Amino acid sequence: MKQKKAEEERTRKEMANKPYVQVRSAKLTDKLENEKLAAIFQSLDSDHDGVISAAKISIQELSIQLLDVFTPILQDMEKRELTMNVEQFLEAAHQRYRGLTVYDKQAILDFKKRSRAKEGIITPTFKARLLLLT
Repeated sequence: MKQKKAEEERTRKEMANKPYVQVRSAKLTDKLENEKLAAIFQSLDSDHDGVISAAKISIQELSIQLLDVFTPILQDMEKRELTMNVEQFLEAAHQRYRGLTVYDKQAILDFKKRSRAKEGIITPTFKARLLLLT
């Protein structure tokens, strides 16, 4: 009897020391993560055929930070001459996501966030022109 109570007490203490996230919160976070990663895939899919490859990819919509985050996946795809559909990309991106810093995870979750327009922040659209002098 004492052994059982001691074990229950130990289990209770272990649970108290672990971070607790409600199931619903975790599901919402997972859903948002999936939506954002799928949106990133769609922005990379230059011809919108549901497949990306090193030869057919569009990186213009990704920030420098997101490019840094996804470079290992894209380099591996190029090195191994692979194509990826959305499911394959999501699997690789989820594995990468687990090891990211909070800052990088937030950059993914903020991808194409519309709040900037609501806040009145203007995103400049600047196109540089190079003039060659001969």
